[in-house]
Amino acid sequence: MRDSSSPTISPQFSDTERLRLALEAARLGDWSWDPETDIVTLSPRAAEIFDVAAGPVMTWTAMGELLHPDDRDAARLAVEKAVAEQSDYDVEFRITTNSGEKWVAARGHAAYDDHGAVISMLGIVQDITEQMRTKQLLRQQAEALQIINNVGRVLSAELDLKKLVQALTDAATTLVN
Repeated sequence: MRDSSSPTISPQFSDTERLRLALEAARLGDWSWDPETDIVTLSPRAAEIFDVAAGPVMTWTAMGELLHPDDRDAARLAVEKAVAEQSDYDVEFRITTNSGEKWVAARGHAAYDDHGAVISMLGIVQDITEQMRTKQLLRQQAEALQIINNVGRVLSAELDLKKLVQALTDAATTLVN
């Protein structure tokens, strides 16, 4: 039996091990970019999100090609702004993978030399597809409730049968589309 007055000896974990555990718990992937070689290195989780092989497998340009065409400019501008301001970027975008379209949240920053030139970039990514689908569903439900509310107002205020039928038809058409 252990003496309760003696200190508990706990194992010491490295910062790297703590970071790995935190990234896994949050289901975050990490990546880095070397501008000298133009190679992006992805952790296994980041590779899984982007549906590509892990490790140093692609260029920064090829990585950008994975982004949905409608989201490329916004993501590029967010990174360029962060680099110009030497600050973090935080952006959400869609990617196109072999398994379909996904939403990704990305956050990162660059390291700079004494002249302000980017010498490396580091970031994290998270698959937020389910959250974005939920947001879209909630938005659609809120729009449907607003339409139903408007129809209720028309029904309580309108006595003309033709106008009532037209309001109901318009609302049903909007809800179906």
